[in-house]
Amino acid sequence: MNPRHSKLSRELIIKEAFALLDEYGEDEFSMRNIAQRLNVKAMSLYNHVRSKEDLLDGIVEIITCEVRIPQPSADWKLDLRNVALSFYEILLRHPNVLPIISTHSPITEKGIEQVERLLLILKDTNMSGQEAFSLLHIIIAYVIGHAEISITNNQASEVRSVKFDLQKFPNVYTVYLELNKRNCKNEFLYGLDLLLDGLSKKNLEREEN
Repeated sequence: MNPRHSKLSRELIIKEAFALLDEYGEDEFSMRNIAQRLNVKAMSLYNHVRSKEDLLDGIVEIITCEVRIPQPSADWKLDLRNVALSFYEILLRHPNVLPIISTHSPITEKGIEQVERLLLILKDTNMSGQEAFSLLHIIIAYVIGHAEISITNNQASEVRSVKFDLQKFPNVYTVYLELNKRNCKNEFLYGLDLLLDGLSKKNLEREEN
């Protein structure tokens, strides 16, 4: 019996699947390629995972559980800021996993545990369950969207030369000159603070009413 086959497990398969996706992206992600990396037959994987979708759920769990979620403090806005930053930095480290994160929810038990911890941060804000969920969904969508923009910028191999009429587009030209000074992380944090401030203000208005 193949020594690696005897040690085959769901955890090992998902770990190898994550490594394959992380390195090569979705184009090379297949049960056959995962099996080759483990030196086993593809059909043997199905003794431990139900399907390719099951594997993807496991990969989402890995990413979700890597996010640092603090114990609730007196400042829920700061707590969520730290969570969002942790999530953002993880996505930047794993750009090939980002499309999967965008289309798969954390539906495994460990993933749901993370959601439970997020909701605990908002427990004392007087938000309804629907409001708390909507707030978290807004922040997650912002993180994923900005991570995608940051990854795209980082992967650009060259700066394209843009030609336009300076007199016709003076404001565009002024901004264009400053683009080389862009810092995606600073932009992310700037937007995140604006978002959290707005959500916090909305929550205070609701409490006053």
